[in-house]
Amino acid sequence: MHKQKKFLAIIPARGGSKRLPRKNVLHLSGKPLITYSIEAGTLSKYVDDLVVSSDSEEILNISQKFGANIIVRPDYLASDSATTYDAVEHTLENISG
Repeated sequence: MHKQKKFLAIIPARGGSKRLPRKNVLHLSGKPLITYSIEAGTLSKYVDDLVVSSDSEEILNISQKFGANIIVRPDYLASDSATTYDAVEHTLENISG
C-alpha cells in the first residue's frame, strides 16, 4: 500500500504594491483578485492544504472568508527587499499541524 503524499499550496500576498496599490483586494469580475488563486488551489485535486501568507489584515480577512488558512507575515518580510523564499520559509516555520 502506498502512502499518499500531502501537498501544501502557499500563496504569498503582500499588502503593498508599487505598480498597482492593493491589487490583491481589488475586484476583478466581482470578486477580489486573491480569491482566484485561493479557488484554484482549493479546487485542485493535488492540493491538500492552502495557506495565504500576508502582512495585510484586509488580504488575510478575505482569504479566510474564502476558505484559506492564514499566516500573518511580519512587516520585514513584506518589504521590497524581502524574497518570496523568505516568506515561504516563514510560513513553513509557523504553520500548525
